[in-house]
Amino acid sequence: MIEIKHKKSGAVLYQTDAASLRGIAISGVDLSGADLAQADLSGCRFASCNLSGADFQGATLSGCHFTNCALREADFRDAKILNSNLSDNVLHLADFSNATVDNSQFRHCKMNGAVCARGSFQRVDFSFAEMHCNFNHANLQHANLYGCDLASSDFTHSDLRSANMTG
Repeated sequence: MIEIKHKKSGAVLYQTDAASLRGIAISGVDLSGADLAQADLSGCRFASCNLSGADFQGATLSGCHFTNCALREADFRDAKILNSNLSDNVLHLADFSNATVDNSQFRHCKMNGAVCARGSFQRVDFSFAEMHCNFNHANLQHANLYGCDLASSDFTHSDLRSANMTG
C-alpha cells in the first residue's frame, strides 16, 4: 500500500493498493500540500486534482499527464519532467528552479509569478501560455513560445537559441 501524505502535517491525503506510484491515475482528489518529493511518478495521470503547494522536488515525472489541475505554488525544484503534458493547468507561483523539462507541453498554462531560473526547458511547447515568469539563466533552446503573454518575464542570461517567439 502506498500513501501520499501532507508535507507538513503528515496527514494521509490518498492511499492506493498499488505497489508504487508509477502509472497510477488519480482523479478529483485534493492533494494540496502533498509530499511527492523524490517520487517516481512516471506515467501518472492526474485529472481535476488540487495539487496546490505540492512538493515535487527532485521527482521524476516522465510521461505524466495533468488535466485540469491546480498546481499553484507547487515546488518542482530539481524535478525531471520528460515527455509530459501539463497543458491548460494553473501553475501560478510554481517553482521550477533547476528543473529539467524536456519535450513537454505547457500549452495555455497560467504561470504568473512562476520561477524557472536556472531550469532547462528544451523543446518545451509553451504556446499561448500566460507566463509572467523569472527565466534568469534558463535554457529555452527550441522552446515554442508562440503567442505567449510574456509581459514582465525576465530572460536575463537565458539561452533562447532556436526558440520560437512569434506573436
